[in-house]
Amino acid sequence: MDPVRLLLISTTAVLSLMLLIEWNQYADEYQKQQSELYTAAITEPGLATNEQVAAPMGQGINDSIPSVNQETNPLSVLLDDSETFNLSTDTLDLVVSADGGDVVSASLPKFPVRLDTPDQPFRLLENNNLRRYVAQSGLIGSDGIDASGNRARYASQGATNNGDGSHTLTLAWTGNDPLGIQVYKRFTAHNDRYDVNVSFDIRNGGSSVASVTSFAQLKRDNTQAPDGNTGFGVSPYLGAALSQPDERYTKLSFSDLNEEPFSKRLPAGWVAILQHYFVSAWIPSQQASHDYFASQLSNGDNVIGYKNGLVIGTGNKIEDFCIGFFTKYGDGGVDLSPIGDLMKSEVFSLAKELNIINDIQKAKPTDGLWDDGRNDEDQIGATYQEIENAIKNINTEKTNLSEREKKVIEIYLNYQKINQHKMKPIPVCYLAKD
Repeated sequence: MDPVRLLLISTTAVLSLMLLIEWNQYADEYQKQQSELYTAAITEPGLATNEQVAAPMGQGINDSIPSVNQETNPLSVLLDDSETFNLSTDTLDLVVSADGGDVVSASLPKFPVRLDTPDQPFRLLENNNLRRYVAQSGLIGSDGIDASGNRARYASQGATNNGDGSHTLTLAWTGNDPLGIQVYKRFTAHNDRYDVNVSFDIRNGGSSVASVTSFAQLKRDNTQAPDGNTGFGVSPYLGAALSQPDERYTKLSFSDLNEEPFSKRLPAGWVAILQHYFVSAWIPSQQASHDYFASQLSNGDNVIGYKNGLVIGTGNKIEDFCIGFFTKYGDGGVDLSPIGDLMKSEVFSLAKELNIINDIQKAKPTDGLWDDGRNDEDQIGATYQEIENAIKNINTEKTNLSEREKKVIEIYLNYQKINQHKMKPIPVCYLAKD
């Protein structure tokens, strides 16, 4: 090999080695400095209050909570961590705020920030002078205790050891509701596990029906991840993610949220924020659909979460429970059926009483699935009033009925027979126990 080339290669290798050594020394020193700054920040008296957060971060302190009818413009209320409660297991140390019952700190005792500081656990969630990263949940809706523009205020009823390796922190809402509603919020965590079950116990002592639904969201500012990544290599992903039926892992970076909010109703699923190889997530019921949302707020904070809305059905008694004239997993996929016990004539009477506009009252009922303009009665072969009369005449002697009335009874009985699979519970195949 050419001596000059060999010399250049050797010199480059030596310089690269020296640069790597110096860089690692710098990175190690930098990490120690950051660790000391971090320790100082989180060991100041209490968690960060509103004033503490606002000054160093230069951001607003609005705590954005979704409402039932809003997608990306939530209510603005203040986040106050001046009073907190603790729940600890051998794997998690949680700090829950009295304001909203939000998790404002989650430490991982088995994962130190640095190997040479084993007593300083990594904080996944935190709300201090350096970073705002919290898990929020609450009750919204017209009677929701978090829907008035102020977070619900809770008092602790203490943490209990359940005797099975789990511990439960119970919070009681301190508000006074005119409907007589009482709310208890519970956090249950297990030893050797990292999941926490959050539940609401709602007791309605009044005579009126309360309209309440739940939400849950993760909120994080745009500060750098705790690792700092001062060494060589690619930084781990810092951002949001969720699950969709056609894409089980969908990344939503904070820059994406700044450009376009996300809003979609999805079955089952989960939402998460990833940071420094750790993930925090909300996992709702996997047997229902939820309204998922994600956006970047005016103060720069990023939120991702879901709302548990209910689907209200519009089917009446004839459609849903007499002839099964609906799409099984279409307009039949509802949570509530407010007019499901009303005949079609009663629906018209109700519309007249409510002063529904005439155009709607006179409109021919249609499922909107055909381009040729056919309506429900064209498809069924009879009007709803004829079917209603057939139901009433089902036990009448046929000699007293007209040929048309007999024909409509046949139509009614045929639809009732072929659509039983829609109107009865789905059969379950049970396995023999032996």
